[in-house]
Amino acid sequence: MSDSDTRRAAPERELSREKRIARRIRKKLRRRNLLAIGLSIGALAVALSRENRREAPAVVASPVQQASIASLDGPLVPQPTADSVPLIRMASLTDERLLDGRSSQPIALSRLSRVHVTGPLALKLNLLLLEEARSYLEQIDGYTATFHREERVGGDLTSQVMELKLRHSPFSVYMNWLEGDRGRELLFVDGENDGKMIVHPGGWKARLIPSIKLDPNGTIAMRESRHPVTEIGLLKLVDRLLERRREELPLADRLTLVLTDQAELNGFPCYRFTLTHRSRETSEYYRKSVLHLDREHGLPVSLAAWTWPEDGQDGADADVDETTLVEQYTYADLVLNPQLADRDFDRKNGDYRFRR
Repeated sequence: MSDSDTRRAAPERELSREKRIARRIRKKLRRRNLLAIGLSIGALAVALSRENRREAPAVVASPVQQASIASLDGPLVPQPTADSVPLIRMASLTDERLLDGRSSQPIALSRLSRVHVTGPLALKLNLLLLEEARSYLEQIDGYTATFHREERVGGDLTSQVMELKLRHSPFSVYMNWLEGDRGRELLFVDGENDGKMIVHPGGWKARLIPSIKLDPNGTIAMRESRHPVTEIGLLKLVDRLLERRREELPLADRLTLVLTDQAELNGFPCYRFTLTHRSRETSEYYRKSVLHLDREHGLPVSLAAWTWPEDGQDGADADVDETTLVEQYTYADLVLNPQLADRDFDRKNGDYRFRR
């Protein structure tokens, strides 16, 4: 190559290098802009993740998620796995300084990959998972489960285990007691039987007493339960928890909330949220709760809640939990969208024991 050719090639190489640098700068700016818009990106990422889940069973990070992940820890952040996506996806939502615009500092990915996440960050993650659970539940027709219920009513702690069938529309519930008055059955269908539930007792009483209609909110129906049958189920539980969490969000600095990312319940991977109120000023009745959300859909598969101890007891004492537990609900053997039919909620079903 002649000297003149070399002189002509040098500016071209320099120009090409400048273009590469400019391209890298634009990419970095785009990544930073993704974080800067905060809630908008988080909401879009959640929506995209739901769309991805509907199209394919595997959890795959969307381009927006991948950009958000890259912006958290730079280009050396590994690609997310199916297990890590749920927490990483919500990273752009979870720093208070980022949300209110006072800072554009990115959130370190390591903060989300530790075993424990605490404080306002954990509360916002809890909210987002519950919102995603609600969105998922609205898309399915119903489910079956083994429902474990432990409640303190009138000072006594009762324990019951029921076979549960639940349909969302019309709201329909069938329950068969497996423990605690074994053999009792309950049937409720919204818009039928004058708004009442049909119940027949279990045990020896089943042979003597016919099925009766009861007001779900009446004294007899509520004698062994803290909530009427019209409020049973995962969707109703999610709504109650969302209402509670939204009320607690402005009080986050006065609560203690710990997220354990690698928790298990009955052998299944879950997120565990342990929330403790430091005083009655933030919660007059509930002192502490432990919530397990399944990692796939964020469903509240278990909730335990405790009230405040009587005067003279220390609320921080672990032994006090034994005497202050007020409710515990667990959904085991959960089968989603099991193709429930009208027959499953018909008192004439030959598999049931309702008597006329």
